[in-house]
Amino acid sequence: MKRNGGILPRINTAVQILLFLATAGAFWAAAHYAHIASLTLDQIKSQTTSIKTGADAAKTSADAARDAVKEAQNARIDNNASASNILGEMKKQSSAMDKYARAAEQQARATRDAAKTTKETLELTEAADIEIDHISCSPEGAHLSRDSSVIIFLKNVGKTRAEQVQAKFVLGVPSSRPPVNHGPFIPEPFVMPSGIPYPSHALNVRDSANEGDWQNIIQGVFQLHLFGHAAYRDIFGNHHCYMWDAVYQPNSACSFDIMKIDNMSDCGSDYY
Repeated sequence: MKRNGGILPRINTAVQILLFLATAGAFWAAAHYAHIASLTLDQIKSQTTSIKTGADAAKTSADAARDAVKEAQNARIDNNASASNILGEMKKQSSAMDKYARAAEQQARATRDAAKTTKETLELTEAADIEIDHISCSPEGAHLSRDSSVIIFLKNVGKTRAEQVQAKFVLGVPSSRPPVNHGPFIPEPFVMPSGIPYPSHALNVRDSANEGDWQNIIQGVFQLHLFGHAAYRDIFGNHHCYMWDAVYQPNSACSFDIMKIDNMSDCGSDYY
């Protein structure tokens, strides 16, 4: 490309100059010949040398012009060949760059997929996982009565901590009247490490069932439900909601059958 900008313009200028000189020489020769035609033989002989000199100068200018044109043509051919070679190299480089880009894109996609798989694996194997550990009743050993209280223990069985933990517990008889919402067992969100059981506050049966309800419960007519949810976030930023519903076995000390467990991503703003 540099050759086009430097050599060809100079060659074109030289060609124009030489063509002008050759044309001027030709006109001069023609005029001189016309003048000579009107001269005598002696005058012609005396001016032969100058005629030859003019003719030689015109021939030299014409030859120089032809050489310049030829050189310009060769330069154009060489320049076209050079441009063609450069274009060919650019096409090769473009093809190589396309291949490299495709390979880089495939590698990036494979890296993203591997990172996604690793993240999903960690979330499945390392994330916090809260569930019911056990349920205890007080006084211990005696059959559950209206004077008893119930405590539920939650435990993080995952490998990493649970953050922003909030839990609600409800003890009641849905068949009789709306159950009592005992609210969060810890008012503010907290962090639950792995492997440590956390108890709720004591849920009093008397607050959840009147005497008529209780008689229906021990006779199997009504069911005493202990249900609730624990909302939390794992260290990967994912939200979880563990929900349960446990039913008291009539005339037992403290046996509850877990009827339903759900794991969701959101408990809602006010689940109960």
